[in-house]
Amino acid sequence: MRTLDARTLRDFEEFVRSKVPGFEVQFKDESKLMAVLGFLSAPFNAEFMTRYTTTWGKQVYFPNQAFYQSNPAKSFRILAHELVHLLDSERHVTFKVSYVFPQWLVVLPLIAFAVLAWPHSWVALLPLVSYVLACAAAKLTRLLFWFALPLLLGGTGVLAWWLTGWWAFVLLGSVLFLIPWPAYWRTKWEIHGYGMNVVLAWVLYKAFSDRYLDAITEKFTGPGYYFMCWSGTKIRKAMTGYHLRAKSGEILKGHSVYAAVYDFLQEGG
Repeated sequence: MRTLDARTLRDFEEFVRSKVPGFEVQFKDESKLMAVLGFLSAPFNAEFMTRYTTTWGKQVYFPNQAFYQSNPAKSFRILAHELVHLLDSERHVTFKVSYVFPQWLVVLPLIAFAVLAWPHSWVALLPLVSYVLACAAAKLTRLLFWFALPLLLGGTGVLAWWLTGWWAFVLLGSVLFLIPWPAYWRTKWEIHGYGMNVVLAWVLYKAFSDRYLDAITEKFTGPGYYFMCWSGTKIRKAMTGYHLRAKSGEILKGHSVYAAVYDFLQEGG
């Protein structure tokens, strides 16, 4: 089996590119887009820019070049995880929309308000402005974010009521969609991705422990992915299933992405 060194990581980049033409490794500290996403996600995921890797289109954004190059084995495992997302995105046209469901539904009451409350449709932008200002406050302390956000949204509601009357309730209804409801599809896609982590942990290190399982489960139930799953039992069961299939060799056969990565590792071994 290949040694997970810098050369293998470069070879794996080419392997991913052969599966996903146009794929590139990018770095968050060099991206204005990632800086904006990092700013907006900071109240819930303060490590978005420093510890999380993000796939956007066909680009996989690692935190920075030093992060990527300093530990080739870790970067390999992360890139293998992101390959699952890249292929899911290629194969399923609904991937991007379903990944941010149901939170993207927030746009529906905003559009409805803009139509119904014309000529005061500009007020529909105020919840976003309120959130941005609260994120700026979060730069000082996360507690200040939770103090500022209700005040700003409350002020938006009062202004909307004064200008548009009952239509203000349509606008405030948008807040309901921003609650961290269970995200069925995001959970599904990330189970598929973290299945790769579990498979590689077994293939490379014969490792699978309760501590490792707890760490993965926290990813799903915690703020990093906006509390996308409320059932830790569901995640533990799914990850245990991947482990058993890797241990038996079942998942390492055929034409699955897991088998393809395993075959890559076997080449030249």
